[in-house]
This record gives sequence, C-alpha cells and structure tokens, in this order.
Amino acid sequence: MAEEPSPSNSNNIEMNLTAYGDSKVTQVGQINAAEVKIIVDRIEPVLERLQQISPPESPGVLKAGNPGKSLAYWQGRTAEIAQIQQWLTDENTFLIGIEGIGGTGKSMLATKIYDEIVGFPKRFWADVSYGAGFSDLARQVLGEFGFPVPEQEAQLVEALVRCLRSGQFLLIVDNLESLLQPDRQWGSLFYGDFFQAWVEHGGGVGCQF
Repeated sequence: MAEEPSPSNSNNIEMNLTAYGDSKVTQVGQINAAEVKIIVDRIEPVLERLQQISPPESPGVLKAGNPGKSLAYWQGRTAEIAQIQQWLTDENTFLIGIEGIGGTGKSMLATKIYDEIVGFPKRFWADVSYGAGFSDLARQVLGEFGFPVPEQEAQLVEALVRCLRSGQFLLIVDNLESLLQPDRQWGSLFYGDFFQAWVEHGGGVGCQF
C-alpha cells in the first residue's frame, strides 16, 4: 500500500484523482511547493537572459532569379514605365517604390522594367512574399554580383550597401510590404537597417519595389 501524504506538511500540494465507471486511477501523489518555487526561481533568470538575446533570423523562403511572369499580353502603363525609366537614369535617384493595393499590377510593372530596362548589366530579382530574411537576400545578391559574403550576419548590411554603390546594379525586391507588421515595423531583422543605410550612404543606382 502506498504511503499516505503527510497532512502536517503545509508545503505539500496534493494531487487527487477520482475514477468513475470502468476508469481506474493508476497513480496519485504530491509535490512540494517549496521545491517547485526553488526550481521556478532558478529558471526565471535564465529565461530573462534568453529573452534579451536576439534570436537568429529565420530565413523564410526567398524566390530569386527570373520574375516568372509572362508579358505576352502586356498593354498600356506607358506613362508609368517612362517615369520609372527616367528615374533610373537619374544619378540622384537610387531608391524607387511602387505602392498600391493588391491586384493592381505592381509586380507586373516591376517585371516589365526588369526585363526591358537597359544600362544595368547586373540585376537581381527577389520575391520576399514567403518571409525571406534579409540575411538570405543579402548573401544571394552578393554572391550573384560576385562580391565576398561576410560570415557575420551583422556585417551583411554594410557589405550589401558597399556592393550596390560600386556599380550599376538593379535590385528589385518584390512584395516587400509583406514583411511589415501592422504597426509598420519590420517583421524581419536588418531590412530597416539596410534601407536606412542605403538612403543615408547610397550611391550608384539601386532599385527597390
């Protein structure tokens, strides 16, 4: 017969179970509240330290390479195309955004520019709609453009800015708005740092949609 829990110990928390019908109780027991408190007190500082450490960025899925959109039935948008082409040839313009509600053809317009614009011997298309992290994007762009890829994640922002400043590169980031949270903050690390650094220190021509 199992030993009955001692009622004299006020730190004991009893665990009782009642069986009905054909059910059977296989085990009951008790835990010591003081011991549980000690364990919790020891774990909490560790959890606080872990929360202060920035977790590694989740890479998500980056769709890169060809936009994969057919322009066989393209019509119109001549004014928008002419305006973007003018901006792309302006040395003082190095960041362009196409904004609008879903389904208005933003990605198709970006594809048209990507396929037909001249003056950019190196170009890169990236679709981040599946939550691609900046680190994955930066490493692929640097590799595609033939630049060294730093091992440290924190160095990727500076490396990508340096890369894009060094020549005529066209970088199109499609569905970028999908990475924004409801409070308009970036849901992925480093994107905000990159665009801020690019605007402050950019040069050459980089294009973002």
